[in-house]
Amino acid sequence: MKRLTLGVGALVILFQAAPIAAQDSVTLAAGARYQAAGLRRFLLGHTYRELWATPITVPVLDLRRFAGGLTPTKLGGGNQTKSLRFLAPDGSEYVFRLVDKDKVPVPPGFEGTVVEGIARDQVSANHPAAAIVAAPLLKAAGLLHVSPMLTVMPDDSLLGEFRKEFAGRLGMLEVFPSKLDDAPGFAGAVDVIDSDALRALLDKDSRTQIDARAFLTARLMDAFLNDWDRHPGNWKWARMRSAPDSPWLPIGRDRDKVFISYGGLVGLRQALSQADHVSEQLSQRRRPHLEQHRLRPAAARRARETGVGLGGGGPAGQDHRSGH
Repeated sequence: MKRLTLGVGALVILFQAAPIAAQDSVTLAAGARYQAAGLRRFLLGHTYRELWATPITVPVLDLRRFAGGLTPTKLGGGNQTKSLRFLAPDGSEYVFRLVDKDKVPVPPGFEGTVVEGIARDQVSANHPAAAIVAAPLLKAAGLLHVSPMLTVMPDDSLLGEFRKEFAGRLGMLEVFPSKLDDAPGFAGAVDVIDSDALRALLDKDSRTQIDARAFLTARLMDAFLNDWDRHPGNWKWARMRSAPDSPWLPIGRDRDKVFISYGGLVGLRQALSQADHVSEQLSQRRRPHLEQHRLRPAAARRARETGVGLGGGGPAGQDHRSGH
């Protein structure tokens, strides 16, 4: 009950403080289908069901005013979370990510069975406002980060071909870290790249380096936030100066697994599976990862000793693609 009180209170404060331009607001629950009682709770856990099922008042996004007007460009997302990218008049990009999962991964042949029903129910183990709660904590740690805002997508003709999939859906809108052609990029960066581009630079130019202290801080914060779903697509990299030896700073994204909390008999099995996955990741640290590329010797040694790496993402079948 204490967690519920704090959780709902935090949600209300965050919703009231969200600086988002809107024409209207709506009251809805993030996921009323996750409410449960009795045997279902015993087997599948309490998780964050009350937060998912609590009606909240959320602003409706004004596509014609926000950031000077937003134009949808393309779909994004991975195996679970669907997202929609937008372009603003100044060239900056935004991404709208649905709070609830559109689909859940199940083994072939188990679609439409009780197995899929259990997998769907376990979405309730995710905190529905996890990414919003994580933002001020990442800021306190001195890390570059996005600041998502909860909003509802309007039923607007501006959505075009994406209207049917996104109109009326609850999601989080955030800046998509990038570099504008004729202006500073995200957080004033002179350049912003993805993990694949950074790997290529590390192999090509010996002067390329990662800010090891910032990266270590980011990975320690992942552990503090219980955010185990971290993979290369969850990171962007920013350079604040144009000098070739200027280090690249990590920008963590996709924080929907923060504070994940399984429960019940099925949740216990899920938690044990997660622990096995983390152990497997740690046992494979001798394989080439970004932290084994040209970091400063002392920083590289600290990264090895703490088991910090760019990977460490969630189990196979989860969102493992960039552009969320």
